[in-house]
Amino acid sequence: GRVSRYGLIAYGSSLDCIGPLTHSVADAALLLSVMSGSDSWDATCSKEAVPDLAAGLLPAEQLGSSCMKGVRVGVIQQTIGEGVAAGVMSAVNGALQHMQQLGATVEEVRGLHCAPLDCSMATAVHQVQTCLCASDDWPIGQDALVQGSWE
Repeated sequence: GRVSRYGLIAYGSSLDCIGPLTHSVADAALLLSVMSGSDSWDATCSKEAVPDLAAGLLPAEQLGSSCMKGVRVGVIQQTIGEGVAAGVMSAVNGALQHMQQLGATVEEVRGLHCAPLDCSMATAVHQVQTCLCASDDWPIGQDALVQGSWE
């Protein structure tokens, strides 16, 4: 991986994502450049040299009104609408409109046949149990309950 996971507690292998939350792409590039690099305490960490991630960025003024021409943005129907806070929907719709103004095509796509929260929670709960129990040497699953090895 680009960023070391040393010192972190695994939440779920397919849900873990280490990276900066920033106001701009330029800020994200700068922080990711600092966070990236080899770490002898994390065997999964990449040993490749870290490029200057901000070097190829253009200032917003130079992007032009069609910088997203040809880009297709898929919006999963089940993740927007009912149950989503009004402020979140407003921000999502604003971002989608901005991308369309820059030339992107926005399309609704169908995702999973279950409520988004249900799918995310099922995945999260399973992976948390697996990752945390494994890291603490707790027995996992039905066999542990049957054998009564952790009461």
